[in-house]
Parts: sequence; C-alpha cells; structure tokens
Amino acid sequence: MNAKEEVLLRQLVELYTIVGRPIGSKVLSERTGGAGLSPSSIRNAMAKLKREGYVSSRHPSGGRIPTVKAYRYYADHLLKPTKPSPALLRRLENGLSGALCGNEGAGGFLMLSRVLATLSNQAGIVALKPPSRKHGLTIAEGLSFEGRAFYGFLEHLLKNPLAFLGSVPLKAVGLEMNPWKASLLLSVTETSRIQGGGGELAVFWEGVGNLAMTPEFGSTEGLRQLFEMLEERERIGEALIQATQARKQRVEVLFSRLDLGLRWKTELSYVVSTHASKEAGDVVIGVVGPIRMDYASVVPFVAHAAGMLEERTAITLKRGFS
Repeated sequence: MNAKEEVLLRQLVELYTIVGRPIGSKVLSERTGGAGLSPSSIRNAMAKLKREGYVSSRHPSGGRIPTVKAYRYYADHLLKPTKPSPALLRRLENGLSGALCGNEGAGGFLMLSRVLATLSNQAGIVALKPPSRKHGLTIAEGLSFEGRAFYGFLEHLLKNPLAFLGSVPLKAVGLEMNPWKASLLLSVTETSRIQGGGGELAVFWEGVGNLAMTPEFGSTEGLRQLFEMLEERERIGEALIQATQARKQRVEVLFSRLDLGLRWKTELSYVVSTHASKEAGDVVIGVVGPIRMDYASVVPFVAHAAGMLEERTAITLKRGFS
C-alpha cells in the first residue's frame, strides 16, 4: 500500500468509526484535500482497495465500509494513539484501587472488569490462568478425599521433616492441636489448593449492556449472538491467552475471527494487554467491543490500565487462587 492509499484508508476507518455509515468519495476528498487526492483518484484507489479486500460496499454507487482486514492494517500500521486526559487517568487510578482493595479473589477481578467497562464505554474483560504446577500427587487422582489427604500428608512430611519437632503451629482457628493433626491439616489444605487451582482458567466479563447498545448488536439476532459469546467466555479467554503469548506488543488489537479463530457471525474486537510470571501465571486485561471502535483512545487507555496493575496483579492472583 502506497502513502496516498494509507492516508485514504486511515481517513476511511476513522470517519466510519465516528459516523457508522458508508463513506462516499466526496467526503473523503474533503477530508484528505491536503494529500492531493481528487474524487476520481479516490474512486480509483477505492476500487483497488476493494479488490484487495480492505473495503466493501452495499451497492456499487454507495459509499465504502472498511473491512476487518482494513482495521487489522490500521491497527498495525496507521494507528496514532491519543493520550488519555488527566481526568480519565485519575478515574482509572481510583477505580483500580477500589477494585483491588478490599475485594478478595474473584470479587476483585469482577470489579476490575467493571472499571474497564465503565471508563471505556465498552465491555471489560479479565482472563487469568494460574501457572501449571507439577506435583507428585498424580497417584491421588480419583481417590477419596481421605486418600488425597494421606498422600498430601506424606508429601508434606517429606518436604518438611521437622514438622513433628514443633515447626508447625500448634493452634489453628483457635483450637489447640498436636503436631500430627496440625501437619495433616496443612497437607490437606495444600492438596485442596492443588486440586482447585492448578491450570484452571477464570474469565470475568462486565459491560455487556454497553455492547447491546451498539448497532452491531442492537437487533434480536445480534443480541442472540452476544449471549452465545458470553456462554463461551472460557473459550474466549483461552484464545486470548494463546494469541497474546505469540505476540510481542504491549497492547494487542485482536479480532475474534481473524486472529482468534472464533467463528461467530458478528466480529468482535479485543484490545488487551497481557502479563505473565512464574508465580502469577497468565493475566489478560482489556476492552471488548465491535470492530468499529475508537482504537486511538482505547489502546492507550488499556496500556495505562496495564501499567497501573502490573505490580498489583501477582499479589491479587496469589490471593485469589491460594
């Protein structure tokens, strides 16, 4: 794509994002007057972009609509992010502090997705997958709780040989306990944590009402698709985690069919940031909306949210999955 075609495509995407209807050559000519593009040259360029799959039209004489391929090119090459206002950043900081302070585990993640939805006027999503833990307890799979507890106790004893010599606290929940019972209690707790936390995926999604208000999901069929997507949020979370692991940008713009392989009829866009560590696992936070999204504003918004959360995420994850 040459420079003039890029100018034209960028204006088409940004105008369509604002007005939500096909854009005609005359409007583009007025918008790109400084680029030396006449209506006739715009029509020729549009014909080429249509052949290459960047634009579509509802009828031959109508205006043009950018395709998801156009948005992909725009996000990768033409996007010029705008800096969030100080007021929005203050609201973001206050919202994130409120979400993560005093909300244990799932409650904090749900509040976090709600903050992202409220401040972006889209949907907010948080997907997290704790690290896979390799333990010598596979023999306990399928056993009764007492059997798992026994094997857990043996493992705890091997790892903590001094447990019976007073290293284990003799009081638990206010009750006096002998070393044997205290060690057994710790091993059962550890076994329960392994069974309930290792390798699971949790997805928190708020702000569906914002999506339902958009033209893309305003019809009965659009709402049906939206609810169908919500029912498979774990599938979406897994796809996001896999996609962001393969990419290197601080903030990624991903499309449900083009990038994630999610074959719903209506395309969704995910503006997400990922954080991964050995202790916290994989964490993806971001904003979900139609492909007709104001990426210039949403991308830096998600970047700032990710930056504010980076140091807090590991602590919150440990609290939520321990």
